[in-house]
Amino acid sequence: MRPHGDEGIETIRNMNENHKDISEFAFECININANDKILDIGCGGGVNIEKFLKLVDKTWIDSIN
Repeated sequence: MRPHGDEGIETIRNMNENHKDISEFAFECININANDKILDIGCGGGVNIEKFLKLVDKTWIDSIN
Protein backbone atom coordinates (compact mmCIF):
# COMPACT_ATOMS: atom_id res chain seq x y z
CA MET A 1 0.00 0.00 0.00
CA ARG A 2 1.28 3.45 -0.88
CA PRO A 3 1.71 6.02 1.87
CA HIS A 4 -1.26 8.35 2.19
CA GLY A 5 -2.56 11.02 4.54
CA ASP A 6 0.02 12.55 6.87
CA GLU A 7 2.44 9.69 6.19
CA GLY A 8 2.17 10.31 2.45
CA ILE A 9 2.80 14.03 2.84
CA GLU A 10 5.86 13.36 4.98
CA THR A 11 7.14 10.77 2.48
CA ILE A 12 6.89 13.29 -0.36
CA ARG A 13 8.68 15.96 1.68
CA ASN A 14 11.46 13.50 2.46
CA MET A 15 11.82 12.43 -1.19
CA ASN A 16 12.03 16.02 -2.36
CA GLU A 17 14.60 16.94 0.30
CA ASN A 18 16.74 13.81 -0.11
CA HIS A 19 16.88 14.17 -3.91
CA LYS A 20 17.48 17.92 -3.91
CA ASP A 21 21.24 17.81 -4.60
CA ILE A 22 21.04 15.40 -7.53
CA SER A 23 18.07 17.29 -8.94
CA GLU A 24 19.95 20.59 -8.84
CA PHE A 25 22.95 18.94 -10.51
CA ALA A 26 20.77 17.49 -13.27
CA PHE A 27 19.15 20.85 -13.97
CA GLU A 28 22.62 22.40 -14.35
CA CYS A 29 23.46 19.78 -17.01
CA ILE A 30 20.46 20.23 -19.31
CA ASN A 31 19.22 22.91 -21.68
CA ILE A 32 15.49 23.24 -22.10
CA ASN A 33 14.03 25.22 -24.97
CA ALA A 34 10.56 26.29 -25.97
CA ASN A 35 8.57 23.45 -27.52
CA ASP A 36 10.82 20.75 -26.02
CA LYS A 37 9.13 17.59 -24.80
CA ILE A 38 10.06 16.38 -21.33
CA LEU A 39 9.31 13.00 -19.78
CA ASP A 40 10.04 12.79 -16.06
CA ILE A 41 10.29 9.11 -15.13
CA GLY A 42 10.22 8.25 -11.44
CA CYS A 43 8.97 11.73 -10.57
CA GLY A 44 8.80 11.03 -6.84
CA GLY A 45 7.32 14.02 -5.05
CA GLY A 46 6.85 15.95 -8.29
CA VAL A 47 9.05 18.91 -7.42
CA ASN A 48 10.99 18.65 -10.69
CA ILE A 49 7.81 18.98 -12.73
CA GLU A 50 7.24 22.35 -11.09
CA LYS A 51 10.83 23.35 -11.90
CA PHE A 52 10.41 22.37 -15.55
CA LEU A 53 7.20 24.38 -15.82
CA LYS A 54 8.94 27.49 -14.50
CA LEU A 55 11.87 27.24 -16.93
CA VAL A 56 10.22 27.55 -20.33
CA ASP A 57 6.82 28.45 -21.71
CA LYS A 58 5.19 26.09 -24.19
CA THR A 59 7.05 23.03 -23.00
CA TRP A 60 5.27 19.67 -23.03
CA ILE A 61 5.82 17.80 -19.79
CA ASP A 62 4.61 14.37 -18.82
CA SER A 63 5.55 12.18 -15.89
CA ILE A 64 5.23 8.65 -14.72
CA ASN A 65 6.16 7.24 -11.36
